[in-house]
Amino acid sequence: MNFWYTKPARTDAEYQKMIQFQKKIDVLVVVTGILTFFIVYMIPKVVDFSMNENISGLYSGLGIGLVFAGIGKYLQHTSWLKNEQSIKAARLKNNDERIVEIGRKAYQMSATLLLIALYFLGLIGGFFEPILILVMGGLVWLFLLSYCVAFFIYSKKM
Repeated sequence: MNFWYTKPARTDAEYQKMIQFQKKIDVLVVVTGILTFFIVYMIPKVVDFSMNENISGLYSGLGIGLVFAGIGKYLQHTSWLKNEQSIKAARLKNNDERIVEIGRKAYQMSATLLLIALYFLGLIGGFFEPILILVMGGLVWLFLLSYCVAFFIYSKKM
């Protein structure tokens, strides 16, 4: 599912433009990951600041994860663009009305659960400052997990 476009591509040329745009997003994800990884190690050297080892590991892992995810998606999109059959197959798969509707419903359910979790973060996070980043990381996983579960549930119903 492509979160950046509101309507599905009708032709292979439109889908090719979407993939080109997505490749730019993939590069942005990689750059964000590299910056996240290096900021963890540069801040303590530039500023007199000591970072908790657990938090340092969390940021490092997040940065590396973003780098690998961005590279993986960039390579996938590049391979699609090299072959017209791949573009057509990906467009048909990703723009299937059933898949689009399932993704939409799953996204709505996930967003609702994320908002509820953010509410509780506001309640709890104000009391425990060091744990705030762990709760926020948990929220990201909650969003991803709830999306996958909702997609599975809707795919069985539709």
